[in-house]
Amino acid sequence: MDQPRNIIDLFRNPWARILIEALGIIALVWVLHALSAVLTPLLVGLVLAYMLDPLVSSISRGGIPRKVAVTLVFGGGLIVLLGVLAISLPKAWQEGRYFYNIAFVGDQFRDVGLPDGSGANDGIWQKGEPLTRDLNANGAHDSSALVRAKAYLVAKGLLKSEDPVAHDPLDKAAPTEEEAKPFDQVAREYWERVGGGSVFTRVGAILKGFGYWAITLLLVPVYGYFFSLNLRRVSATIVEHIPLRHRERTLRILAEINLVVGAFFRGRLAICFILGLIASLGFFIAGVPSFLVLGLLMGLGTAVPLAAVLILVPVVMLLYIAPGTETWQYVTVAITFVVIQGLEPVLIAGIMGKGVEMHPVLIVVSILAFGTLLGGVGVLLAVPLAATARILTREFIYPHLRRLAGLDDQTGTVKTIS
Repeated sequence: MDQPRNIIDLFRNPWARILIEALGIIALVWVLHALSAVLTPLLVGLVLAYMLDPLVSSISRGGIPRKVAVTLVFGGGLIVLLGVLAISLPKAWQEGRYFYNIAFVGDQFRDVGLPDGSGANDGIWQKGEPLTRDLNANGAHDSSALVRAKAYLVAKGLLKSEDPVAHDPLDKAAPTEEEAKPFDQVAREYWERVGGGSVFTRVGAILKGFGYWAITLLLVPVYGYFFSLNLRRVSATIVEHIPLRHRERTLRILAEINLVVGAFFRGRLAICFILGLIASLGFFIAGVPSFLVLGLLMGLGTAVPLAAVLILVPVVMLLYIAPGTETWQYVTVAITFVVIQGLEPVLIAGIMGKGVEMHPVLIVVSILAFGTLLGGVGVLLAVPLAATARILTREFIYPHLRRLAGLDDQTGTVKTIS
């Protein structure tokens, strides 16, 4: 076998070409993984521009320049978002403070003792001592929910008492030296270990831990705006670089995939909106505070596996801390959640199944299969991936299988079976 004389001869060798292509794919996957934090807002911004492109295009058809149409769409969305935040954030802050007080602080009182002078400054509330904060308005001092839960677990024997007198020096359950450290000492040692003693390093650690998502949320609409401005130009450039002999078929396949993916995203948004309204109605009947915000969040949460279950946590907590909550309210919340979970697959089959031209059984199988392979992302993208795979299979694999089976000749003519 002749040795390759230059790089061109090396690429002519099929095995060398396969090896180089495999190494290139591995290197590309590694680069994408390493740059995932940077590419994630870019991809989300691209999806946002893609979803809003029909609205932008419809506005542009009226003679309005595309730049003005994009600005109107994104500016209008920003105004709506700011309006929602202006309405919901004060309410969320108020309820968050109330929840914090009821869960961790509890009622407060002035430890002045009884009229006869007994019990003053003993740290124990006695009936008759004035309350400076009565969260549930019952006229009695209530400890925080955390203290009451701890006392309940200790009384049931599920949690050991932390009374230092009860600990034996040889008792294995006695706190270790690390556990007995004061909180401020533990916090200081943690900062020294993580931050290296530098204020700038500590600030950097905080920004690294919590600032990424804030920056991402700011970058996504910016990327989406500029992608939307240039989406048509990018599409035209891609079309120009498709070889002429394959252009017609490639554009037809891409158009079908575009219809499928667009139908999926529009259907998913419609399903989230419908389920959000149903959840809001159920929460309103149950008397849940901020029922509209929590209901819409549950509707959006149906698009993410287990996210809707997590929304139940603040719902139940808000009912728990609200004064005068009755059992039927919890039952109503549970029924609302069951209705949403039962209605979601019906809506998926009825709305997205029709839009992506897939049988409901195939949709369920695709969600289970891609969910097993790719996790939560696979569940979200199962329908468009399966529909795209169906189109590509129909175009490239199915005709080949028919020729192998003798149903079509090499020219694609269908053979009749007498």
